[in-house]
Amino acid sequence: MQAIRLGETLSMLKQNSATEFPRVALHSTLQRARETATVVSLMIGKGSYNERENVAYVDEVLSRDNPLSNNDFKGMLQLKTLPSLGEVDFGSIEGKSVNDAKAEMMTTWAKWSLGKIDATDGNDGESGRNVFQRVSLALNSLTEIAASTGGSVIAVTHSAYLRIFLSLALELPLVEAATLEQKNCCVNVLDLSLTETVTIDAKSKVFGGRLSMAPNDFILEFPKTKVIVMNEIRHLTELV
Repeated sequence: MQAIRLGETLSMLKQNSATEFPRVALHSTLQRARETATVVSLMIGKGSYNERENVAYVDEVLSRDNPLSNNDFKGMLQLKTLPSLGEVDFGSIEGKSVNDAKAEMMTTWAKWSLGKIDATDGNDGESGRNVFQRVSLALNSLTEIAASTGGSVIAVTHSAYLRIFLSLALELPLVEAATLEQKNCCVNVLDLSLTETVTIDAKSKVFGGRLSMAPNDFILEFPKTKVIVMNEIRHLTELV
C-alpha cells in the first residue's frame, strides 16, 4: 500500500509537472526494492487513483513470474538494477532478534563514525569502507544516468544505506546521521551537480574531523549534492 501511494503521488506529479519527468527507476538487487520500483512504475503508467482497484491490480501483477512482461502502459518507467544501492550488509547478526541485532549494528556504526572504516560485524559483515565506496559510486552513477536519460531519475534503496548516503551528501557526522528518520517509501529529493565535485577525506567531519581514525589515504569523490527534501511522508497518511 505504501508503494502504491508513492506511485500514485509520483503519477500526479508527472501530470502536473512542466519539466521532464524521470524515465528510469533504479533499484538495488533486493526483492523489496525491486518490487517497490515495479509498483511505482505500474502506478505511473496506469495513472489511476482508485486505491482499491490499484491494490487488486498490483497483487495480481506481482504474483506473475515476470510482472512487467505483459504490461505496456504508456509512460511506465524503465526499471534498472543498480547494485551500489544495496542495503548495508551487517552479516550474520541480521538473523538475530531485533534488539540484539540493533545493539551490535550500532556498535559497528559507532566505530565507523570515529573513522574505523574497516570495522565489520564478525567476519562476514560489510566494512564501512565498502559501504562508503558504494555510496560514492552510486552518486556518480545516478548523475551519469540522469544526464543521459532526461535529467532526473528515481532510485529505490534502503534505510541504513540512506542514512550513510545522506551523511556523505550533507557532510554530516555519521553519529548524527544514525538518528535521521527514513520511513518506508518516504521521498528524498537531491540535486546532483553535473560539473562540481566534492571530496571526502580521512579528516572529514563525517568521521569525526581532527579526531578521525580513518586511514590517511582514504578519499571519496562524487558530484556536489544538495538535499532539497528529506523523509517526505505526506503521501503515506494513516500508513506510518
